[in-house]
Amino acid sequence: MRTLHGPKDYLELARAPGTPPEELARLAAADFPFVWRALAERPDLSTELLRSLARRPAAGWNGACLLGLIARHPNADREALLIVLAATADLLGRGERPYAVALALARRIELPAGEVSVLGGLAGASRRFRRGLRRALAH
Repeated sequence: MRTLHGPKDYLELARAPGTPPEELARLAAADFPFVWRALAERPDLSTELLRSLARRPAAGWNGACLLGLIARHPNADREALLIVLAATADLLGRGERPYAVALALARRIELPAGEVSVLGGLAGASRRFRRGLRRALAH
């Protein structure tokens, strides 16, 4: 395993092609949200690591960005998407606006429309968001 001296080393390793799976798992356990995002951008990231990242605390822009990357990731399975859905509902309930995440979830075939449509009824859902959600679910 490579010795990591600082945040830059973590980020470089997260972005490096060919980083071994055990190193990716170590990076996912790091406390750097920018590293989590870099991992979620990797097309080769495993479903297990996507689930692990989805369980990370989601708050503010960093959290919504990470959740959005996972919601759009081709390797995200139903379980990972359900974790993202729950975190998105929590953010909406706290008055945050993870609208892009919700719309990405609405476009996933792994989630039935009924599971995602509940987001439109939460306190943080604006009228414009509800309209966009209905459109995304219709396609």
